Amino acid sequence: MNRTFRLALPLVALALLAPAGATPPPSTAPGIRLSRLMSEHAYGAAGLARLTPGERRSLELWIGRHLKTLVVAARKAHTAAHFGLPHHVFGAMPSRIVSHLVGVFTGWSGHTRFRLRNGEVWVQEGYGSWTTPPIHDPRVVIKKLLMGYVLRVPPHGAQTFVRRVH
Repeated sequence: MNRTFRLALPLVALALLAPAGATPPPSTAPGIRLSRLMSEHAYGAAGLARLTPGERRSLELWIGRHLKTLVVAARKAHTAAHFGLPHHVFGAMPSRIVSHLVGVFTGWSGHTRFRLRNGEVWVQEGYGSWTTPPIHDPRVVIKKLLMGYVLRVPPHGAQTFVRRVH
């Protein structure tokens, strides 16, 4: 994955979460403030802290100008992947699933697998991590979005993109 696309992924994710037809607020168009969208760790890991202020601003302006193109490309790519196995394998997927994770849960990091009490298995789609002190069989909500699914741990408000694998 090239560096520019990797840097734009958080922006694409935000755009996918926005309601259809929504336009970005004037404060984010045409430039994007990556330092506000990314965690400090992700910002440093992407090497953005090493850029000069001018280089960083140029990148943010470029992303702002090309965000629509990136969103369209990401939607096409994710639509082709069906966000997991095709519907004929699982049947019609509900718009919202409420269940519990099986066992002790401490968060996610990368491509974490989530085994639900109802027998379904989901895998983390996005990169990123979140940790919590051990929780036994926590309640989770999986919500269908326009272009995929997001798993949320309600008491903590943490969420990550997921796809069903079983």
